[in-house]
Amino acid sequence: MTEPWDMEPADAQGVEERMARPLRRVFLLSLLPMLGLVLFAVGAGLALRAFGHNNSLSCTLSCSHYSYALPIALGVLGIVVLMAGGAFASYYTARNVGLPLIASLMRRQRQQRL
Repeated sequence: MTEPWDMEPADAQGVEERMARPLRRVFLLSLLPMLGLVLFAVGAGLALRAFGHNNSLSCTLSCSHYSYALPIALGVLGIVVLMAGGAFASYYTARNVGLPLIASLMRRQRQQRL
């Protein structure tokens, strides 16, 4: 089977369609670490809001306090999504884009030697 990288421009009729699915998945998987960063930032913002409210000088003993459970949960979830999403996106990219590219380049180099 001829790899898309081995084809001449005239022979590469369906290359865009064959490469569109892996590249689309790579793009969508690269959004996972961004989602983790956004979750972490929202958790940090909520933590600052809770800290500011709970330590306000205008707040007396009858004032209700905000919980830190949601900000901590969002922060931990954000870090986990950031690390796991980045690792999975890197793995998928290396497996489905990088390895076929390296294999076809090595095959082409071997053919040129012969």
